[in-house]
Amino acid sequence: MKRHGQVWGIYIIKKDEISWLESLAKLVNAKLSEKPELDNKLSLKKKFKGSLGEVIGLIELYRHLGDSCTYEWFGGRKKDFDLIVRNNQAEIKIQIKASFEDEYSFQIPTKGYRPEDIEEIKNKNFTNFLKTLNKNIDKKNVDFWLFIHVKSGGNTFYILDKKSLNRILEEDYRRYLNKPKNKITGYGIKDGIARFFLKEKNVSDLLEQYEGKWDLITARMK
Repeated sequence: MKRHGQVWGIYIIKKDEISWLESLAKLVNAKLSEKPELDNKLSLKKKFKGSLGEVIGLIELYRHLGDSCTYEWFGGRKKDFDLIVRNNQAEIKIQIKASFEDEYSFQIPTKGYRPEDIEEIKNKNFTNFLKTLNKNIDKKNVDFWLFIHVKSGGNTFYILDKKSLNRILEEDYRRYLNKPKNKITGYGIKDGIARFFLKEKNVSDLLEQYEGKWDLITARMK
């Protein structure tokens, strides 16, 4: 069923709407930057970053894939992914995460860890922890993660598949444990949940190899 560009609550972005969305994204970002003191008080960028980040990601995807694909935007209605890109050959599901801070930080929550895992980690045994971490990522209904660092001088885009994200999270956790205070605070696990914050100061050398890797996506759509 299709009505006014919608299929069952999914909005299919039309070609003439891309330029309008691009203008909107530039306007909102510029306005938010005009009053940094107000932004600090009201955390406006944090309130806008979800939808605005998805718009910026959608625009950049269109630049690389063009009219050969349709772009189905779910607008937060799906747990794992924000966007489906389709053509006659393939479809991919993409989760978009945006950071508007001077130094980026992308959050990836994972769950299902046992108290025994912490005891094993204390003894430098990461086997079960890593199995649970990998299971969290592998079972997500996502093909690619698009991380966007939104900056006034130009945005930076990182494209990762499941294998790449698993690799980065594993190394990020090992680095996390190298700081003694983090061992005291439960080894980063609380109530069976481990939240990863991929911060620029900690993982820039890991993420930079995925900067602008649009070929990962374009190759899938051929």
